[in-house]
Amino acid sequence: MVIKVKKLNGLKTLDEMPIVNYSWIVPNCIRERTITQFFGISGVGKSTLILSIIKYALDSSKIEQVIYLDCDNCENDEIIAFSKRYQERLHYYFYYDPKRFKDDFGAYDDLKGVLFVFDGIINFIENSKLNNDESVNKFMQMLRDLRAKGATVMYLNHTAKHNDSIAKGNNQLENYSDENFKVTRDYDIITLAPKKYRIRGIKSTRLQIDIDTFEIKSICYDDKLFGLSDDEKMTLKMCVEILDQNESGLNQKELTSKLYKIKDENHFEIVGKNKLWTLLKSFEKNLFNINKGPNPNEKIYKLLNDEKAKTLKENILAFDDC
Repeated sequence: MVIKVKKLNGLKTLDEMPIVNYSWIVPNCIRERTITQFFGISGVGKSTLILSIIKYALDSSKIEQVIYLDCDNCENDEIIAFSKRYQERLHYYFYYDPKRFKDDFGAYDDLKGVLFVFDGIINFIENSKLNNDESVNKFMQMLRDLRAKGATVMYLNHTAKHNDSIAKGNNQLENYSDENFKVTRDYDIITLAPKKYRIRGIKSTRLQIDIDTFEIKSICYDDKLFGLSDDEKMTLKMCVEILDQNESGLNQKELTSKLYKIKDENHFEIVGKNKLWTLLKSFEKNLFNINKGPNPNEKIYKLLNDEKAKTLKENILAFDDC
């Protein structure tokens, strides 16, 4: 039996709805018209990260205007100077009173192109009850209302006391965000590890940031490069440089001969031979082609030349000499 459902008045079918192509504010990391939570331990550099994202977004015209509501940091000359560079495009409010929010921004219906940043969310949640469903849901509904009007929303949080892999407070914070990034830092390198992967194309991201100017100097999206030791980074970089000059490829003996010659001349620290082949094997079909040679047990190593491999190669060549 076939049931015919009458179309409800005022509702559009999927075919009638417009296709919306959302832009990336930071490619493969932060997309416009989303709610994103950044959480990490105190002092990890979350505010530095956000200012870097703001600079990147404004300089590349990914965002037209930023509203930064700061209830966490004291007023300082560095941020004031940063804000003045962008005049009417960046509005940074120190000591913001969350009770004003509805009066200040509730009347705006079209917020497309606007980025809202909430720094110190405990101040925006009713009675600071981060573990209370009702209080957290009110806050998240406020953020969803902004998103529905076209805004992009980011908010900063700390890690939970009992588990630093999750955000502090009620799990509704993570449930109702489009993405949650755990933030870690090694001096000027900030790593963003997504927890949900709800947004198609999102990836773990490593940003190299000039902590004086808040400029993002480089962006690395490949998970394979995270966690490599200095010896592994140096080995990989040298192999890429060698194979880049030998387009037809090299076998094991040829590659190790060139590799160890450079190592000895420059006193670089690299991995041993056994670990070398395991390291290169882990990048097969992403960076290298590894094919059988004409001789028994011979393998030929050759760099791939597709767009993904080119990006990966650029990130590897950007490694500092360790």
